[in-house]
Amino acid sequence: MNLSPQIRNIIFQVSALLILFSAILYSFSFDIARYLIIAGVIGYAGTVFTGKYPGKSIQGKRLYNIQVFGVLFMVASSYLMFVGRHEWVITLLIGALFILYTSIALPRAYKKEQDEKKKK
Repeated sequence: MNLSPQIRNIIFQVSALLILFSAILYSFSFDIARYLIIAGVIGYAGTVFTGKYPGKSIQGKRLYNIQVFGVLFMVASSYLMFVGRHEWVITLLIGALFILYTSIALPRAYKKEQDEKKKK
């Protein structure tokens, strides 16, 4: 499936908001929160898995793999929330830290790779 970058970005943003909203809503309504996090993680995972790293550098590919691990932690978090385990908070935090790190480092690695390509 080939999504345009604008649609992919909208799905990414809505999914991230659903994950955040479900984490907040968990304190008030467990039933709604567990379905919202599943929807958010499915959308978020879809955008990550359909958008590969466009460059060729080993650093960029490594960062993409870290991003995939972050998504897998979020999948585990949604499962733990769905079954009522409180460890979902820990796995969501780990996944969020991986995603935060890669969202900063991946564009820098790609830009660095493009700059090196232009110098050659």
